[in-house]
Amino acid sequence: MRFRLSARVSSDRPDVVEPVLRRTVTDGTVRREGEDFRVEAEWEGPSAKELNRAILSELRRTEKRTRLRAEWKSPDGAIERFFDYVVKKVSPPRQTLAGAGSGARNRPDGRGPKRGRFRAPNTR
Repeated sequence: MRFRLSARVSSDRPDVVEPVLRRTVTDGTVRREGEDFRVEAEWEGPSAKELNRAILSELRRTEKRTRLRAEWKSPDGAIERFFDYVVKKVSPPRQTLAGAGSGARNRPDGRGPKRGRFRAPNTR
């Protein structure tokens, strides 16, 4: 599966990490922003977790105190956010409604959007 990466890499020794980062990111861009790096790229792999682990492990072989804040987006629209090796948030793929915006109902029984139980009091 092909994933899109948007990440920020920081390190105590950015000059040492930069060449490894540029060599690792082949299909994308690496921009230096002060002491950090901004990465926008695409990778092919089995899962976002495996890709994230591979990149961070490669960077940490060079400099142990390197941090990776990454957001991986899959082709179906699911987003996984990581801080270093830890998954912080997983957003499921967005589902679109056929004909949304043209009066389509969004409940299976066709009764329109579900309303909350509590309503404002009648102010007549």
